[in-house]
Amino acid sequence: MVGTTQLVYASRARSAVSLSELQQINATAVERNTANGITGMLLYGAGSFLQVLEGDRANVNRTYHRICQDARHVDPTLLFVAEIREREFSRWAMRFTMLDQACGAETKALLAKLGEHANFTPLELSASTAFVLLRAVARAHANQ
Repeated sequence: MVGTTQLVYASRARSAVSLSELQQINATAVERNTANGITGMLLYGAGSFLQVLEGDRANVNRTYHRICQDARHVDPTLLFVAEIREREFSRWAMRFTMLDQACGAETKALLAKLGEHANFTPLELSASTAFVLLRAVARAHANQ
């Protein structure tokens, strides 16, 4: 049986991204991820992305490499990759959350509590802090 891979990366947006562009990115991700058996979550805020992908190793790797080649991303940085027993973000083909609007103050408070910067700067997060943040947002959206 093929194991499940979990991958977390962060990147910066090359330029400002509109809400409609973010919605289109999410729609495309949901379509592709559904076809490839990938689940996960995408956070966007302050011009930066933090994303977790889960699924078959080959599909997750292919998706991550496609993201790295996407001109909208600058400095894609792998924070974590491992084989896991079960998915943590299995509810969504891709859950998108815009942190600036959805939970900006809560996110800043969480990052401050974790000893990180009070702004959303995922390229500066440790893997463990990134997971705490991703899991907190997942809990906030558990019924959606």
